[in-house]
Amino acid sequence: MLDCLFSSVSSTGVVLLLLVFLFTILWIFTPKNPGNIPPQVGISLPFLGHYHLLDHNPRKQCMRWAKQLGDIYSFYIGQRLVVVLASHEILKEALVKEAHAFGHRPVTPVGEKLGRTDVGLTLANGANWKEQRTVTVNILREMGMGKDLLADKISEEAEHFLKYVKEEVGGRTVDLDYPITLAISNIICNILKGSRFEYDDPFFKEIVRDMFENFKLLQAISPTRYFPILLLLPGDLWGSKRLFRNFVNVKELFANKYIKEIEAGTQPNANFIASYLKEMQSKMDRGQKTYQDKNQLLNIIIDLFNAGTETTSTTIKWALVYMLRNPEVQERVYREIEEHVGLEKRPTLQDRPKLKYLNVVIMETQRLASIGPFIVPHACRQDYTYRGYFIPKGSVVLPFLDSVLHDEKAWGDPMNFRPERFFDEEGNIVKPEEFIPFAVGSRACLGESIAKAELFLFLSAMIQEFRFLPDPISGPPGLEEKVGLTHHPVPFRLRAVPRNP
Repeated sequence: MLDCLFSSVSSTGVVLLLLVFLFTILWIFTPKNPGNIPPQVGISLPFLGHYHLLDHNPRKQCMRWAKQLGDIYSFYIGQRLVVVLASHEILKEALVKEAHAFGHRPVTPVGEKLGRTDVGLTLANGANWKEQRTVTVNILREMGMGKDLLADKISEEAEHFLKYVKEEVGGRTVDLDYPITLAISNIICNILKGSRFEYDDPFFKEIVRDMFENFKLLQAISPTRYFPILLLLPGDLWGSKRLFRNFVNVKELFANKYIKEIEAGTQPNANFIASYLKEMQSKMDRGQKTYQDKNQLLNIIIDLFNAGTETTSTTIKWALVYMLRNPEVQERVYREIEEHVGLEKRPTLQDRPKLKYLNVVIMETQRLASIGPFIVPHACRQDYTYRGYFIPKGSVVLPFLDSVLHDEKAWGDPMNFRPERFFDEEGNIVKPEEFIPFAVGSRACLGESIAKAELFLFLSAMIQEFRFLPDPISGPPGLEEKVGLTHHPVPFRLRAVPRNP
């Protein structure tokens, strides 16, 4: 009997120890509310935070939360606080006036594993970021950013694309997703290394495919940013191993390859890479302190290659979706080109003021598609009190562009495709301050003028040359989207029929 008593006590002690251990672990891994943080979206769970509340379409969910909780709210993913900024006023205030607090980039486990911490244009911070951005902007300006010199490169690539569509597509029903991506990517390749690729070049197709896949994978692996233990699991459930492999390909087979070839003099030297190397060497020769080095250049090449391809090509695809669904818009753009430019020459940037309707079609596409609703996350660089709320150091800050570009108060009928909203009563183009497709603040897109030129020159040439018709079997494409780092239209097919065969 005494043995039974001791056995019972021992068992009870083990159970109590297990319970204490379990509650200790739960307490450690339960997100700690430091008090007075922005309104929370619901109940936070141990380990998960609010992850259990997230659904597959974060843009719609975040819009619902903004309507419920206001223009600043928060949630935990794991132990990390995420603060969402959800109005034009608050984005402008936080990213412009309070940029010293919210202008940093967060460090992630994936970024650390890739060596993508405090490097390049997208992920650098502080003095390093300022120098890399300044050097990049100066070089692009010298190369003709916003001027005819760069516009000529864009127009040249547009002609190659039109020729490809004529010869390879020939009026058949096809998906132009990949050819559009190749064409826009070729522009940034020309800027970076001074020459373009043929569309059937297997090396070029592999690099673009790796880049394109990574934009999708970056969304798929997002849980690993907050739960790094997932990176240790066997297999490749999240796609992180595939992302790492693709990144190494782009870095070594593309970026590093052309740095070495330009240094060796086997590639043209009138390009971005050569200019960066020259500026870097000049500073070193003068003994000037600089953050410029080849690792920074490698990452800038990757940033420009990714961003310079993805956003513009995706916007063109959405423009085709909207015009296939609204054929009267496409025909009005064509008639405007026919009247103000003619059919004997391609529209140029000098024609942009005359093609007002095309301009507002592009603006409405950027507004409604809102292809990067969360842009690149920011981070709070120190404990900070903002609008009476406490935001701890290291919190992720998400500027939510949909809350501005789809704001009912600003646009009235935000989910309708209506280019005329950008005209005043006299037919002049007006640009509301809520029109911020390139974001705001010091971290806003530095390639805005290049992207605008690409969209204008490509779309004007495409519509001048072809009538784009829906797939005769499936009809016009829907408005469904593929969620990724940027939001794509789902694959769709069309016919590109020459207007003057």
